[in-house]
Amino acid sequence: KNQAQASTHFIVNVEKSVVESIRKLPTLIHSGLVAVYGTVVLNRIVLFLGTDDGQLLKAILNEDMKSNCPEVLYEIKEETSVFPKLRLDPRDNNYIYLSSANKVRRIPVANCGKYVSEQECLSAKDPYCGWCLLNQRCTLRGKCTSSNSTKG
Repeated sequence: KNQAQASTHFIVNVEKSVVESIRKLPTLIHSGLVAVYGTVVLNRIVLFLGTDDGQLLKAILNEDMKSNCPEVLYEIKEETSVFPKLRLDPRDNNYIYLSSANKVRRIPVANCGKYVSEQECLSAKDPYCGWCLLNQRCTLRGKCTSSNSTKG
């Protein structure tokens, strides 16, 4: 229900390469947007964006519906456009499907391992990531081996 609701709150204006909230205020401006998928994770809105040069971007919105600097999750080497449909894996929401002219790829929704310290992990404010106290590393939520040992 939250995913459907989140995805209807945004309009992609392909001509202007703008993602707008239903309040008509620009949420994110980025050239070459061809696809958008919105979802709610831990009360945060996360946008996955496909570009005409083959990038999959992730933007996290703050309370004012403004975006952080979009993170490049994946880049198609052939510089081909992403098809306009992005979908989370229905069996494991830690992955999103990215399709292009000749392939469908299953891409992780977060690269939590790039945050090497607890402070980096928590200050990233990525709702998919948390600091695993048991392993002392930043991991996807739910991937920490003990259910109550994720911080953030």
